[in-house]
Amino acid sequence: MYLALFLAAFLGLASAFGQEAKVYVSSKAGDQLTAKTPLRFEAQPKVKLPGFKINEAVTYQKIDGFGASLMGAGLICLNDLPPAQQVEVLRMLFDPEKGAGYSAMKTEIAATDFASAGPWYTCNDTPGDVEMKNLSIARDLGPNGMITFIKRARSPMFPSLATTGKTVSSG
Repeated sequence: MYLALFLAAFLGLASAFGQEAKVYVSSKAGDQLTAKTPLRFEAQPKVKLPGFKINEAVTYQKIDGFGASLMGAGLICLNDLPPAQQVEVLRMLFDPEKGAGYSAMKTEIAATDFASAGPWYTCNDTPGDVEMKNLSIARDLGPNGMITFIKRARSPMFPSLATTGKTVSSG
């Protein structure tokens, strides 16, 4: 029956108030294109929608900027583009005049459960190295690494991008 309602609305019958829609139902219960009671579309009473007002004189918090998340899959896609198109993507994201003007970006450190392809890694893959003697960010510093991308995005061409030490849980 819900399928019939959806189809009636999809076909534009719902916008024609006062018209009647024939309903046919097929179901696991045994109905096979069984005619059911027709439906009649009628105007519904207008409901007052909730609203809100912005009081610019009252400030509760400061907005540091707007941005997006960059994960490994996005970096793979970006790195597959020719250099000129990579610059164009960065311009579309971070240029305040010719792009979105993003001023913030969240990214991962090492691989996450959202990583697009392996091998998954941490900044220290050495079992038992509790003193972190083998800690390394070399992968992220490489030509296709996340830090390399961040440095490109923070170039003088896009001065609006800010970095902070905030974690996902703190900001």
